[in-house]
Amino acid sequence: MPTTSIISGGSRGLGLAVVERLLDRGDYVATFSRSGSAALAALASLHADRLLAERIDAADADAIRGFVARVAARFGGVDHCIANAAVAHEGVVATVRDDEIDAMLDVNLRGSIVLVRECVRQMLVRPVGDERAAAGGPSVVVVSSVVASRGDFSRPISRHRSRRQTGPESSAAHRWGDWVCRLMSWERSSF
Repeated sequence: MPTTSIISGGSRGLGLAVVERLLDRGDYVATFSRSGSAALAALASLHADRLLAERIDAADADAIRGFVARVAARFGGVDHCIANAAVAHEGVVATVRDDEIDAMLDVNLRGSIVLVRECVRQMLVRPVGDERAAAGGPSVVVVSSVVASRGDFSRPISRHRSRRQTGPESSAAHRWGDWVCRLMSWERSSF
């Protein structure tokens, strides 16, 4: 049975590859990004019945809430959440402007937490015995940067996002009770 996945930052790179893979296996997919892309638009026209793609800023909590609600209404729930959207600014910490710090924290940390929270809320209202829930249970994946474990002093703020995301993940895992849920953090490598 097809499942429904929400992927933030699905217009290019890793996010787009995940969107393509999930569509290839027959799932329902919803993604958002600030700017979209020609590749995502082509997929949306090819899979109009199974792909919802919108332009949303991951720093906009109200927009994320509305998007998750639209996905749940259109596809009958949310099974998987992949928080992939991120922004980074190059440079040493002494040269990073306040607005750049705010943008990174708003998208990379707050946006990811809001997306996970809204998806988990939808997962929790799925009726017990639902076929899709029985087919492996819900999952949440938070994509972070390899900078968290290897370090890259040209991106000091990115390390903050990567370390902090283990808190929301473990918090969500502890609150799920008897439900089977896979929570993981995946590090993309830019090296």
